[in-house]
Order: sequence, then C-alpha cells, then structure tokens
Amino acid sequence: MPSREDLTARQVIDLVCGEDAPGRHDLLGQSIEEAAGAHLRIFKDDTASVALFPPYDFARFEELLGYSFPAEDVWLARAALSTKAFGSESHGQSTAAQRLAWIGDAKICDLLCEALVAAFPAAAHGELCVARTARISRRTLAGAARAVGIHRVLLLSRSYVGAHGPAARETLSKGMLGEAFEAVLGAVSLSGGVEAVRRCYFRRLPLPATFSKLQQETAELLAPDPDAHGH
Repeated sequence: MPSREDLTARQVIDLVCGEDAPGRHDLLGQSIEEAAGAHLRIFKDDTASVALFPPYDFARFEELLGYSFPAEDVWLARAALSTKAFGSESHGQSTAAQRLAWIGDAKICDLLCEALVAAFPAAAHGELCVARTARISRRTLAGAARAVGIHRVLLLSRSYVGAHGPAARETLSKGMLGEAFEAVLGAVSLSGGVEAVRRCYFRRLPLPATFSKLQQETAELLAPDPDAHGH
C-alpha cells in the first residue's frame, strides 16, 4: 500500500477521488489545492456541518488524534470525515472516505501484525490472529474514534440529522465510527506516512506489557456487545 512519500500530490488526489471521477478532466491546469477542492467539493467553511452543529475545535481533534494535518492536506482530513450520505447529498462524491478507510485498514493491519510478533515472539500464530482481530474490529475502533472526538467533527447529511435530531452525534453506529477512524488514519498515512499512523493508532490502542494481559484484553474486546443495536 503506497504512502505519501511514494506519491505525487496529483496521484494522491487520484487515489482518494478515483481517476475516473466525474469532472476530473476539468482539473487540468489547476493547482493541487484547487483541484482537490473542486474534485471533492469539501470547503473549509462547509455550511452543512456548521449550520447543523456548533463549530468544533478542529485543532483539539488533531491534538487528541496525535497528528496535525499540514494546510495542504486538510482536504484529506475533510474527505475522511465525510460520511457517504453527506458526500452524496452535498457534492456527489461519496467514495472518498471509503477509499481512505480501505487504506487505513490496510495500514493498521500491517502495523498491528508487526507489533504483535515483536512484542510476543513466543505466542502461537492462532493466538496472535485472535488478538489482531479484536484490535481491528469496528467495535474496538469505534471506541478509539470517540476518544479522539471523531463523532464531533464527522460530516453528517441533513437527512441523517433530520431523522435523529439533536442527539444525532451520540447515536452514530459503531460501524460508522469504526470506518471513520480507519478513514482518518488513511488520511494520516497519505499525509504523514506510516510512522504517523503508528503513533496515532497505538496512542489510543497500546499493546499490554505481558501476554497474559493481552489475552485478558482480547477476551474483553471480543465479549458479546452489551449494546445490541450497535450504537
């Protein structure tokens, strides 16, 4: 899976947006920032999110995440935080966050496999597989998403807000939050590289010091979800 240091800025746009996305031919000759903004139609003062909810301190989100996006990469963060429904409703681009989530999932899996083998070299392959599964589940990642405040900055569609009312951000499903965390780390990967992803992930989901503690945490993470409807 490529990282930012392996790609040109234009290749990053193509990777996130899709080379055959509508209107791509109109981007020729524009600057990278202009192209990204036009392709995703995600603007700094997006009226949909600001109008529906009080502005949230994006710098605080970055602080909790453990990564600050450079100005030229803020569009990546905005793309990661755009739910599919918001993308379809607002600008017709609904796949960017899904693409970033796929990248983030791949990075997390790679880093977690390396870390588990390095930390517990005597553990059986099957035991490490179970531990990995527990730490990449949407349920586990949803907890990390809330810890960094993704639910406060996620761009929601008007239809979702209309259906759920003032409590919309507190009723986001674990699947939605887990995918958003993957997408954000995908954006981090393309912006800051694999080491930035490593810092962000293990800051919220560190491995325990002993194998017995790993087994205990794994069992807790895989225990039946008390919240059956997934919120």
